[in-house]
Amino acid sequence: MKESLLDTLWYTRCSVPTPVGLAVQLGWFERAFAPDGVVIKSVRDSDDRTVRESHFDHNQKHSVRQGGSVPPIWARAEGRDTRVIGLLWTEETQQILTLPESGIRNVKDLKGRKLGLPRHKSERFPRLDVRGATALRGYDSALGTQGLSLGDVELVELHENGDPFAEKRPAGRRTGSGYDNEVFALVRGEVDAIFVKGARGQEVRADLGPAK
Repeated sequence: MKESLLDTLWYTRCSVPTPVGLAVQLGWFERAFAPDGVVIKSVRDSDDRTVRESHFDHNQKHSVRQGGSVPPIWARAEGRDTRVIGLLWTEETQQILTLPESGIRNVKDLKGRKLGLPRHKSERFPRLDVRGATALRGYDSALGTQGLSLGDVELVELHENGDPFAEKRPAGRRTGSGYDNEVFALVRGEVDAIFVKGARGQEVRADLGPAK
């Protein structure tokens, strides 16, 4: 048998349905690499904070990540030797939510309005804000469909306390909807609209009540 070049392969994924997640649960990775004596380990479940942070900064050697594009783009810009080996599209809902009394009924009505932009400050990664970048891209894409741009709206930064990367948090496990800060700002009238996505975004929409 040819000697393996590595003894451990690390993997990580975001908390959405992914082929990597299915492959791990079904034991495909273990069976594929077992003949070469390679052990499969999860980055997100490691007891070592530095290893866990590789989900964002790609510091762990011999690792593969399947997830959103914001962390790898940032990691590459920071000089990490990381590269794209494949692209896929995950079907999920992306929505801009408002309250009935706002008078906003479509994207054109967002012109001149206040849009909530989440800001999550991290001491470890001060220039990496996944939620903020995601919301900004969501707004930009939606506005573009109606010939508008980010210059046509007022972006209101909604700062959240706590380091989003500080605690051990296995993939798929969170408390709350993850949009509490934005929802509070919307209900208090500090912003006219917020961006949400995925299953948690649907939960927020349901909690706010049906559109009128």
